[in-house]
Parts: sequence; C-alpha cells; structure tokens
Amino acid sequence: MDANKIPVRKLILMKKIVKFCAKHWFGISSILILLLSAVLRFYNYDNRFALAADQARDAIIGREALFLHRIPGLGPFSQAGTFVMGPIWYWLVALSSAFYPFSIITPWIAVTISFIGVVYVMMLAAKELGGKYLSIIVGIFTAVSVLEVGQSTNLTNPSGIAILSACSVYFAIRYIRTQKSTYIFLFPLFISLAINVHLQALGLLPLLIVPLVIKRPNFKQLLIAAVAFILPFTPLIYFDIRNKLYDTRSMLDFYLYGQYRIYVPNRWLTYVGSYWPNAWSSVVGGDKIFGYLAIILVIIVCVFSFWKRKITGQMLAIISSFLLSFVMLRYFRGERFDGYIIFLHPFILILTGWACLELFKFNRFVGILIIALFVLGSLRIDYSTINNSNNSMQRSVQYWEDLLIKRYPNKKFALYDLPDNQQWGFRLALGLFLDEKGKVSENGYKIGIGNPLPRDKMFHPKIISEKTGLDLWDLNSSSSAQLQSEGAKFVNPSAVYDDVEGWYKNKKL
Repeated sequence: MDANKIPVRKLILMKKIVKFCAKHWFGISSILILLLSAVLRFYNYDNRFALAADQARDAIIGREALFLHRIPGLGPFSQAGTFVMGPIWYWLVALSSAFYPFSIITPWIAVTISFIGVVYVMMLAAKELGGKYLSIIVGIFTAVSVLEVGQSTNLTNPSGIAILSACSVYFAIRYIRTQKSTYIFLFPLFISLAINVHLQALGLLPLLIVPLVIKRPNFKQLLIAAVAFILPFTPLIYFDIRNKLYDTRSMLDFYLYGQYRIYVPNRWLTYVGSYWPNAWSSVVGGDKIFGYLAIILVIIVCVFSFWKRKITGQMLAIISSFLLSFVMLRYFRGERFDGYIIFLHPFILILTGWACLELFKFNRFVGILIIALFVLGSLRIDYSTINNSNNSMQRSVQYWEDLLIKRYPNKKFALYDLPDNQQWGFRLALGLFLDEKGKVSENGYKIGIGNPLPRDKMFHPKIISEKTGLDLWDLNSSSSAQLQSEGAKFVNPSAVYDDVEGWYKNKKL
C-alpha cells in the first residue's frame, strides 16, 4: 500500500466526520448534554442517594404496597399543617419499585432518571419557545443546575415535582402553539399531579389560567381541562368525604390560624433582595452574585422585548405565570427552603436561557462569557456536592444488618422502637434493609432500637451501642404484650405501612 495515500484517506474521513457533525450538530449536542446530566446525577451514587427518615418511610410504603398488593389511599402529611397530600407520590414510588423490586434503591434510581428526563423535557420546551440555540442553552443550564443535581438523588415528594412541572410547562407551551385538545388535557393534568405530589406546586396555578387567557378554549376544551385537573384529586376527595372533610378542615385551619403561629421574616425587601438571588443562583450559577446577575439580565431583556414588542404568546405565558407565582410565594408565611421551589425551576431556567440568548445575539463574546460563567459556577458547586457526600446512615444501618444476620443466622426479625427514641430514621432504614434481604417477619426474633436507658429501666441484653447514641437490644425473652406495656412500639415495614395509611381509623376526626 502506498504510504502517501494514508493521510489522504484520513483527511477524507475527517472531512466526512466534520460534515456529519455540522449537519447533525443539534442532535449530537443534545446527546452530549444528556450524557453530562447522567454523569452529574449518577457519579459516586452509593454515597449520594439520600437516606433519612422520610426517604426510608417512602421506600417502605412503596415496597409494602407492591408486595402486599395494597393501593395507598393517602400521601404523607404536609410539614406546614396537619393535612395530608394525595397518594400519587406513593403510587409512583410503588410503580418504580415494581421494575426491580429486589433492590431497595430502585425508587431512588427512578427519581434520578426522572431528573435526566427533566433535562430532555426542558430542551423540548425551549426549542418550542426559541429554537435550537435556546434549547441547547437551557439544556446545559438544566444539566448542571445545582438544585437539580442535588435533588436528583433524594427520594422525597418534592423531587417528584421536577418532571411534573417541566411537563406542565412544555404542554402549556404546546397548547398555546396548537390549541389542540390533547394539550389542554395534559398541562392541567400534570399541574394537578404535581399539586397532589407536593402542595408547593400550588404555585403552578397561574400556569393553569394564563394559557387559557392567551388562547381561549371552546366549551368542550374547557370541560376537558376541568376533568383533567380534578382527576388526580379523586382519591383525596374520597378520603375527605368519608372522614368528615378532615383534610379540608385542616387546610382551612392552617390558612386562617396555623400560618400565623410561626414568625417568618416576610418583608418585600428581604424577599426580593436576599431570598431570590440565593434561590435563583441555586438553580443557575451556584453563587449569589450570579443570582443577582441573572435576575438583572432577565429584567433588562424582558423590558427591552416588551418595548420592542418581540414577546411571543408562549414567552408571555412563561413570564406572566412566573410573576404571578412570584407574588403568591411572597405571601406564603412558611419557611421557603430551596427544595420547595422546584416547581419554579422550569421558569427560572427558561428565562435565564432566553436572556442569555438575547445577549448572545447582541454581542456574541459577552453572551458566551455570561453563559460560561453560569455553567462554571454551577459545576463548581456540583463538584463539591458530588465529592463531599457522605451517606453515614447507610453505613451504620448496613453494619447493624450484617451484625444481626451473623449473630442470629437463619432468623427473621421483628423490630421494636423503644421509648424516647428520637432518631426514628435509623429504625426505618434498618427495617428497609432487612426487608430487602427477606429478614423481617411479624413473629420474628424481637430486636429493639433505641437510646441508652438506665439499667433499672431496661432488663434486656444489649446487642451493640452505636456512635449515633442508639443501642440495639435483644428483646426476644419478652412477649409482644409485655414489650407494649414497657412502651416499645412494633415498627416492622408492615406496621409502618399501617401507621402511614391507617392513622385515622382509630381517631376521632
């Protein structure tokens, strides 16, 4: 073979590759963004999947619903008041567990995959709003978003809001563009699902109204939207009707009285000047200075676009819905954690991406510089979060699990929570891990979990003391009735399910 022909062939191949990449740049870029999002969400996963009380409880409910063929009728209690949410979140956890029920982390992985789905849906929404360039910018911002990356390994119902709110925005945009009945069914449905998963999504209600004002539906479409919105509430309505409107009364009590029992700083100056730069930077940019920069940039671009009358109906819906949600959130009197504004992430990401694209059109160098600063700022926080994660509860519980199985081979266990145990997340996690190994039983070997007690109050042999301040106790010499009289509580996964789903049965509501 002539050696001089080899470089020519390589050159031809390189030209073909360049030509292919130039022709399919958007598809290739989209795949790379999704791969980046997957790496950021799954890297060092064993140390990152959040395991605490709420996460262990939700995983248990999902597994028990699956294995006992029970359909949860209620969701978890709200932290704001004594009312409960709909069972949609538990249904999603149970459904995800069904794909691979042999591992306890299956629902965590499902949540993480849903956050990769958020990146994809956000790219679709941005493409509808502003074309391929906006889609790429918003996709990158979503992929590296500090809160999106951090929340993606957390099995709590606020995490379920992410994909539902992204779909709500996308289908609302599609409705405004097409006015098809399919989309007027889908975007109210996803808003309602999000509200049922976590009540923070009540902030999406403006998105329910604004598209219908911009593109007025006919009577049939309005009826379709109403049915779609009401449908996810039917399990909660059923519970309320059968229990003297308990949830309705509890919500009214919180609205009229409960929200005023705890003081939360609520000045406009604090809200606008401190809370929002922090909140915005936790979604895009990472540092508070980038939050200020993004907000200022969005305001300038919005004002300029309105002045030039360059706002499309779809972008008007995004801006209007966000502003109305912004005002609603100002008058919420509870604590505003970063994880409780996940429903607003699609708006923040789209508005920031749109502002950066308009800046890029005005000055390419400045536009690229600002985009790079936002991306690098987010990646810096992501790197720290990913590498410094430490799943200490998982290691403690796995140690307990191995110890029990070695000390009591061929035994299954019945778990009891001892009096004054304040760290109930550990006993939930232990029940979850033992359940994965098939090591729990209603009539199993009795094991107690609790804080150290004076010897004159505890007559059972100690198995181990933990650095957490918890002890494991051998309770098998006592009957269940005797343990109950001592204040111990049966906390096997089946009991946890019954407690979460049947707490109201023996109460006067």
